[in-house]
Amino acid sequence: MITHPLRQLAGLALLLASFVLAHAGEAPLVLREPEDQVGVAGNTARFEAEISGDPRPQLQWRAYLGVTFTNIPGATQPILTLSNIQATAYRFALYASNDFGAVTSRLAILSVLRPPTVSRDPSSVAVVEGQSGTLAVAAAGSPPMTYQWFLEDAPVSGRTSATLSFSRISRTNEGNYRVVISNAYGMVTSRVAQIRALPLPNSLEARLQPGTEPFQLRYRLFVPPQAQTPGDARYPLVLSLHGSGEMGTDNLRQLSVWPQSMAYIAFTNQTQYPAFFVAPQCPPTSHWVAPEMREKLLALLESLKAEFPIDPERIYVTGLSLGGYGSWLLPQYHPGIFAAAIPIAGGGDPSQAHLLRDLPIWNFHSVTDANVSVEQSREMVQAVRRAGGDPIYTEYADGGHEVWDNAWATPGLVEWTFAQRRGRPAVGAPALEVVGLPRGSVTEVGQTDLSVQGSADVLGWDLTRLTWTNFTTLEGGLGTVGRPWALELRIQPGVTNEILIVGTTQSYSPAIGGQTTVSATRSVFFAPPLSTAVEVAFAAGRLRLTWKGGSGPYDLQKTTHLGEGWSTIVTNVESPFDWLPDSDTAYFRIVRGN
Repeated sequence: MITHPLRQLAGLALLLASFVLAHAGEAPLVLREPEDQVGVAGNTARFEAEISGDPRPQLQWRAYLGVTFTNIPGATQPILTLSNIQATAYRFALYASNDFGAVTSRLAILSVLRPPTVSRDPSSVAVVEGQSGTLAVAAAGSPPMTYQWFLEDAPVSGRTSATLSFSRISRTNEGNYRVVISNAYGMVTSRVAQIRALPLPNSLEARLQPGTEPFQLRYRLFVPPQAQTPGDARYPLVLSLHGSGEMGTDNLRQLSVWPQSMAYIAFTNQTQYPAFFVAPQCPPTSHWVAPEMREKLLALLESLKAEFPIDPERIYVTGLSLGGYGSWLLPQYHPGIFAAAIPIAGGGDPSQAHLLRDLPIWNFHSVTDANVSVEQSREMVQAVRRAGGDPIYTEYADGGHEVWDNAWATPGLVEWTFAQRRGRPAVGAPALEVVGLPRGSVTEVGQTDLSVQGSADVLGWDLTRLTWTNFTTLEGGLGTVGRPWALELRIQPGVTNEILIVGTTQSYSPAIGGQTTVSATRSVFFAPPLSTAVEVAFAAGRLRLTWKGGSGPYDLQKTTHLGEGWSTIVTNVESPFDWLPDSDTAYFRIVRGN
């Protein structure tokens, strides 16, 4: 049969059209799934998948958490590269789509192997000789992890767990400990923690103060061996005040219940910092700041100074709870006796905080104290700082009322205490230093916008926060922590601006957390220059001087010849000022007075 040519062409066109429709595109298809990856934290991980499709599919890597996903910005290629990888719960898949469909690859797992990190450093302890003591570290990392404790720089044999325990502490166990933690992916060293061994409470000499009215004061006394050798040396004294639960007449409970204040006479410290240590016992009928008790305590100190080679410039007071109140209030009632105060979990009289302005203070309290509100310490510290003092304040995040074991074991506390001298500003760490703004005087500056820098010695830690307050303008703000730290503040011209700078660091007791604040109070004055020249008018035989701007007080000065010296003839003048000249020819000027 002969077919018309046009009919043949039509059939061919239909055949071609059907072929085109059948092969116009292809939905995406996963040719190679991404594989699970394993990498060390901080390194790079790479996922790769192969996708086909026509036209070429659009790609998007997704991070899945359960059935919920997030598109990873910029991840639109077959390869996904993740840098600085960390442990994660996310899984990763590649999504592909075109006009003919879409597909999602399998979810690939990223397993991150972590080198060790210290999540909680060991906390220092002060333990009576013969009692048990433990240091403990908390660490995170991929198992297995190994531990090795060091005393100073020598490994402690057999001490290879997260805890270092002694069933009976002895003076040979004293020292600085650290632990090295290792796994296959790295190692880390903890911060140093101290073990201090304390003498037995009943090894201190039991004494009875002479006199009977209204009671005889019982006390325990430690005399440093060095003081028993004839010589001219004088030694510091620490007065330790117990809490209400240790009141009595047995002359032992004041140390046997809570012995940690004897950290000042731990065996190591007896060698490095020889000192007297006295712990009186308050009878149940009195308290530390009752008039008759204050009289007894002062008499005790005087009798000890008369009997022993005690340095009157280095007498310190510390106490817990009721003794914490005593450590605040005794220096308020009797300023000029103590070189430093270390109150713990107590309070004082904020209205008399100015009496403590120049006394070095390191105060301790816990937010969770249910016996004595932490607000009492906060109010005292703020009041002393407002008065121009710079107390150190450690506020624990945990620990309740009984935080004195942590406080007296604080590394650096003993050294800081014995560095202080009566009537002198605090020295030693922890502390803030301010460049160009000395403490104790008013610093004149040349502008209202002030850039301030300084340094912080916070016992090997870093500042975590820096704030400033201008009590004159009631303004404040944040500074920049670093080395050096820096802040920008604004002062009010014409008046003395009282500035408080506060730096925040760790509590030095990782077991219960918290923070320590150190402060620097400074006085700043800006005297703006006169905004216009002095105008002079002469009428009726009198000289009138008028000026604007600036900030007084002002003095009127005179000279008869320019180039010669000026002499002040009137002080505390105000504009306008009328003056009857005492000579025919003279030069006058207005200057800012003192």
